[in-house]
Amino acid sequence: TPPHTATSTRPGASTSTSAHSSNSFSSFPTASASDRSHRSTTTRRRRRADQSGAAMEAVKSLLKPKPTPQQQLREWQRRLRNKGRNIERQIRDVQKEEKKVEKAIRDAAKRGDMGSAEALAKELVQSRKAVNRLYENKAQLNSISMHLGEIVGNGRSLPHIADLN
Repeated sequence: TPPHTATSTRPGASTSTSAHSSNSFSSFPTASASDRSHRSTTTRRRRRADQSGAAMEAVKSLLKPKPTPQQQLREWQRRLRNKGRNIERQIRDVQKEEKKVEKAIRDAAKRGDMGSAEALAKELVQSRKAVNRLYENKAQLNSISMHLGEIVGNGRSLPHIADLN
């Protein structure tokens, strides 16, 4: 069958071969040829503008001075601090959920529903492990930030050491 026709092999489905099936969407008006032509022209113009915009960005990036190591360090450390704050936010969210789960465990134990209490306790253990992993990730981010500062600091002191010799 041509690609624009609709056929179905489902049992009980209609085997219409028209371009429009008998569903509720066929009542929508179709775009005329002039509308499609206008859209394709507009799309071509946008693509050209995007390509020329990308070319301009490439030229600007070549003309823009490269950031100094100190500027790069500040940018990287800013990003690392931002990620660290996101991790702290996740930790707080998980800990709030832990408190809710602890309350649910107490309520289930009061009702005598040990099955759900055990399941909730397992969930609590998993969330505490997740919090520990998040703390490890935050410590790694802090370590990376310190190492970056150390590397840039050593780079600053190298010219002074060369002057001593």
